[in-house]
Amino acid sequence: MCLRSQYLFKIVMFLLACGMFGGLKYPCHKFTEGFSLFKITHPLESEGPFSPPELSVVEKELLLQTLSQPFHYLSHGGQVYVFMSEDEQYVLKFVKFQRLRVAPWIQKLPLPKILLTKQLMKAQKRARILKKMYQSYDNAYRAFKEETAILYHHLQLTKDLKKSVVLFDKLGYRYDIDLDQYAFVVQKKGIPTDKLIKLLIQEGKIEEACLKLDQLIEFVVAAAKKGIDDQDIKFKANLGFRDNRVIQLDMGSLRINHQQQDRAIYLPKIHQAGLKFCGWLEKNAPQLVGHFVQSLEQLQKDSADLDQA
Repeated sequence: MCLRSQYLFKIVMFLLACGMFGGLKYPCHKFTEGFSLFKITHPLESEGPFSPPELSVVEKELLLQTLSQPFHYLSHGGQVYVFMSEDEQYVLKFVKFQRLRVAPWIQKLPLPKILLTKQLMKAQKRARILKKMYQSYDNAYRAFKEETAILYHHLQLTKDLKKSVVLFDKLGYRYDIDLDQYAFVVQKKGIPTDKLIKLLIQEGKIEEACLKLDQLIEFVVAAAKKGIDDQDIKFKANLGFRDNRVIQLDMGSLRINHQQQDRAIYLPKIHQAGLKFCGWLEKNAPQLVGHFVQSLEQLQKDSADLDQA
């Protein structure tokens, strides 16, 4: 075989290998929903404003007991991968870092100044996003602990936790994680609003479903009055229920904002989020739409009456 033929043969084999890798990569990503150990691994700072909260003896005992059981893959969102405890009472959320870091090899390339500046700006933007996320989890624990059912957050490198946890991904593969090295949050598990409403409708419990809708509105109003600014109010998925009360399932967009306590600010946000939820109700629980709209209108009326008083 001549040199040219050998060269062409190598190119063809390389392209075939790339095609096979790409073909294998898609189903693996699909079956695991994108989870990999690499995606939750990231160098953590050892000092900073987001040190793990100090726990009482009872709280620490509960945390360690909770983390002593295996956790199984449950779902993922824009910010985290979620694992559920074997007793189905808690969730362990690991931060997704793959979109929050700049590849090290890019930073080492001798790039032109304009490209280097662009990469620097991208890195700074991702750092700001990560900081906001960390701040949200810290806000959840410091100011909204009961409402979020959060037990603990670990956003910085530590040496004293000395605890490993067993994870199983969607395919059943096992991972042993040294928790001192990872960014995670522990939270009591709740059932998302959409799942609970569908279940109540299937069981014919219309009155109970209406009560749950009222609880949702009361919850977001109480949060706003407390100065908690949820920048992503979603009745359907970000809120849920545990022990017959509403909890904030998604903690990634919580800010402390005392201007939020002004009815003129929080009522339009709640109303807009409520209208979006109405769209979901119309498709999945049309018998509840009238009640929910009436509750939103009553909220506006009560507020107007207070302004006139």
